[in-house]
Parts: sequence; C-alpha cells; structure tokens
Amino acid sequence: MTSTPVNPETLSVLDRPNSYIGKTVPRPNLDRLMQGRGLYVSDIELPRMAHVVFLRSPHAHAKITGIDAVGGEAACRV
Repeated sequence: MTSTPVNPETLSVLDRPNSYIGKTVPRPNLDRLMQGRGLYVSDIELPRMAHVVFLRSPHAHAKITGIDAVGGEAACRV
C-alpha cells in the first residue's frame, strides 16, 4: 500500500489531525436546527413501519414462565 504525502500548507486548520480538539467547530446545519427545521430519525415514518420495545427484567436470573401477548396482538391489528 502506498500513500501520497499531504502538503500541510494546503490543509485548513480544521483539516489537520486533532486541530479541532478544544476549539469551536463551525456547524453548517446550525441555522436549520435552531429554526426547528431539522430532520431526525424519530421523525421519519415509512410504509409498514413497526416499533418495538425491549423490556429488561428487573429480577436478575429470573425464569420466564409465560408471556401475555394479548396487548401485542391488538397493536398489530391497528
């Protein structure tokens, strides 16, 4: 594998390795986010999209003896 040497004079301050640590970095999307026009993953709805919830047991090493899936079946029919 060969690498081409990078001329440090052609790099901007933010392109240099670790040059952003401890400094303010400009965010190009800041105006859009501050105006409330940002798009987040939770805002996206696709056809046939389903949501899932994982529930962890509050009891360590407990054995599952049964699952009441009646509420889940009702949610699938919506």
